[in-house]
Amino acid sequence: MAGLAVAAGLAATALAPTAPAAAAPGDPLRVLHWNIAGMTINPFEPDKPDNQGAMEVVDRLLEFADARTPHLVSMNETCSAQADHAREGLAERFGSAQLHFAPADGVDVLCTTGGLGAPRSGSAVIAVGADAVTDPVSYYLNDDGTITSEPRERQAACLTADFGSTLGRTVRACALHLDTDDQIAAVQAEGFADFMTEDGTDHPLVLMGDFNASPEFFPGVYVPVQGGDGLFLEADHPADRHTFYAGEKLDYVFADQEHFGPGLSAEVIDRTTCFAGLIDHPCSDHDALFGVLPFRDADAPPDDGGAPTVSAGPDVSGDEGTPIPLAGTVGDDSQATTATWSAEVTSAEPGASCSFTRPNSPRTSVICTDDGTYTVTLTADDGVHPPVSDSAVVTVRNAPPVLTLTGPTPWQLFRADAPVSLTASFTDAANDTHTCTVDWDDTAAPEEYAGTGGSCDRTHVFPDAGMYTIRVTVTDDDGASASAEVMVVVYDPDAGAANADGSVTTPPGAYVPNPGRTGDEWFHLTARYYGSTATVPTGQVKTWLADGAPNFRFDSGSSGLEWLVVTPDGKIAAKGQGHVDFETETFGIVLYGYDGCADGAVTPRCRPGPDRVRVVVWPLSAGDHPGEEIRYDNRLGAGYDVDVADPQPLLSGQVLVQR
Repeated sequence: MAGLAVAAGLAATALAPTAPAAAAPGDPLRVLHWNIAGMTINPFEPDKPDNQGAMEVVDRLLEFADARTPHLVSMNETCSAQADHAREGLAERFGSAQLHFAPADGVDVLCTTGGLGAPRSGSAVIAVGADAVTDPVSYYLNDDGTITSEPRERQAACLTADFGSTLGRTVRACALHLDTDDQIAAVQAEGFADFMTEDGTDHPLVLMGDFNASPEFFPGVYVPVQGGDGLFLEADHPADRHTFYAGEKLDYVFADQEHFGPGLSAEVIDRTTCFAGLIDHPCSDHDALFGVLPFRDADAPPDDGGAPTVSAGPDVSGDEGTPIPLAGTVGDDSQATTATWSAEVTSAEPGASCSFTRPNSPRTSVICTDDGTYTVTLTADDGVHPPVSDSAVVTVRNAPPVLTLTGPTPWQLFRADAPVSLTASFTDAANDTHTCTVDWDDTAAPEEYAGTGGSCDRTHVFPDAGMYTIRVTVTDDDGASASAEVMVVVYDPDAGAANADGSVTTPPGAYVPNPGRTGDEWFHLTARYYGSTATVPTGQVKTWLADGAPNFRFDSGSSGLEWLVVTPDGKIAAKGQGHVDFETETFGIVLYGYDGCADGAVTPRCRPGPDRVRVVVWPLSAGDHPGEEIRYDNRLGAGYDVDVADPQPLLSGQVLVQR
């Protein structure tokens, strides 16, 4: 087997090795596994273990062994001294016991010093009554399923035990402890199973341990007749065999199907109660497992228990491009049957197809590229009888494309007549064609064009100053769509100057720190670009509340303006930054104004109705444009596009555009 050459320690008794019980070659392998929670500390929680490195939980493990005479013992979450105590106790009972301990990364202060050295916790595997033990190795499991020799939190302790005089077999055994995250545990389990079998299994292989997830996460370990596409049989595999106190199945005994089966079985052993010095506690938060693993006779003829049984499961439905679970099952006494999924299009557009996440596992998911109806078929083949098949109908719904707008960015500034590049990509797992539509929010008609290569990119020129909310939509050929929008700011140095002075009545809620504060809000703006090539306006913007406390007065100073927008129809918007009295933080401001048409006249250069103003002030620490954190806004909740800003009629003063 290709693998890691990892240095590891092996502890053994000096007693002459004998079998754990009277046995003859051909007897099944007996294994005992328990996550003993050896370094837990819960002194005042009677429903949780409180072992703190103590030996009583190990003595309970030895009692389990007394009644069952295991050949192999697996331990998780064990202190090194506890593992050594277990080895000594097993040797006293059965004549010999040899241990390999794989410590987790770091020192565990809840483990007592002694036994194999420093206080360490980890996993252990013990061979009881073996003629010889070789190849003790500590493997460590990365989150991506790869294996390393560098200590990690998750580990596997492995050894090879020669039981020639008792079982006529040599067995490779590993005690694993996987990650608490279901998905990571699934990757680690499949990665380790593949790693241990990549060159075949020279010896019968047993994997025992706390896998920290329920069976559906391990299709890469289970053989097809147990719902997967792996190489391992589980002893007593039903999911309702709970081993964890919360009612979950987390602990397993797996054996490779090349050398074991049929008829593997397991017993769940109650965790019982231990006394930890103050009160009784559960000995562990896991129950123990005892497995009986018959060896497969390679010379025996195939067990003809009849053709396999197969079910594709119920008809299912889901969205195109996403995994749709299939609940197939395969039954066969030989436990060596292969399973294969296939799919046919019943009703869908040309080019549609389906794939399977695990095409050789009865428990799998199907992914279809377009909406429609499909027939999926599960075929079981035991190599003896004709293949057996069953089918299910998969109804696939259309799913909208996913649109991502990355440019321009919100409030990005452009000069009039400069090109504005729209960068909008989309994804769609379906077999669809797409149409892009862009509304530029100006006088131009919306553009409609084919979306190719997953792109709705476009370029546009805005001839006039303004604030434009660009909206892009991608629609698939089944009518599903996705949209995104972004507002840009366009200035024109030649559009005119702006002046605004006066007051408005502060409505309740406008001054966010004190929503009940009202009174008059005063404002002042003078802004213009000097020359056609100017990029920053000159001028000043100020606002203040005349009544109440604390004092609220914003002033940009003479160099705080950033841009000025003067639209052809009498709207203005100016952005700047400055300071509020008695505060060290820098604030941003946007002042909106509508130049009302005088004496009720209506012309293209002014707005119907009275002059209007809106002032928005926010801390720049919250962003370079207004967002969720606002200090003052007399039209709180209105949009920020100048066309929908909804300024407030003036109480006094004037808004004037000078062209």
